[in-house]
Amino acid sequence: KAKSLGDMLRRTVRRVPEKVVMLAPEKSGFREIKYRELFEIVQGYAFALRQLGVSRGQMVCLVSENCPEWAFVDWACQCSGIVLVPIYPTLPADQTEYIVRDAGAKLVIGSTPEQLAKVQCVEEVRAILLKGDGSVDEISRTGKLSLEELDKEIDATNPQDLATIIYTSGTTGKPKGAMMPHRAFVHVCESAQRSIPLNEGDTFLCFLPMSHVYERVAGQCLPVCLGETIAYTKSLASLAGDILKVR
Repeated sequence: KAKSLGDMLRRTVRRVPEKVVMLAPEKSGFREIKYRELFEIVQGYAFALRQLGVSRGQMVCLVSENCPEWAFVDWACQCSGIVLVPIYPTLPADQTEYIVRDAGAKLVIGSTPEQLAKVQCVEEVRAILLKGDGSVDEISRTGKLSLEELDKEIDATNPQDLATIIYTSGTTGKPKGAMMPHRAFVHVCESAQRSIPLNEGDTFLCFLPMSHVYERVAGQCLPVCLGETIAYTKSLASLAGDILKVR
């Protein structure tokens, strides 16, 4: 049984390295990313987070629409013992700022300059783009954590360690952060395959918000636990066409 989310990813990479883990949307269709390639990308993103001064036990906020890079940041955090705090990209600036402050984030990663502008008054937090010039994605291409270093980080994470804080929406008063340990995700992934007919030939379609716990568990962690494929929709408008393309 996997000890943590990072350990779960590593086990699947070793089991099915050449299997396609992601279908990433591009203008002309979908680009295939294999499990082996994903782990190499995670090494790069883990390097980027380290370059940005984030270390084990610290919080990183991610304000972005669904995309494979969202998952790259998440898996890099889970392999490094860093706590990811996702924020809905549709939230207004005051709520976004509140979550960043309440979580005590060290770094905010945003999909666009508009998302980063929501936290510009939080002076003590570093803010950086997810993709494009000077982004986390760009830094990730300049180096990578060695396999030995990443293995060491994965081994240092315990089941009860915090994996993520997911803030509630629609509650009375201020949003409240639900603190979720690695073992919660691992338990659901191990249990689900005993009660739902899933196999390695299945493809998952990711269109619900990844900042929500349901898509994060059922649409990201579970398929990786099983060694299955995740296809990312371009947008809700393209959903019907994307279903046909990836079925």
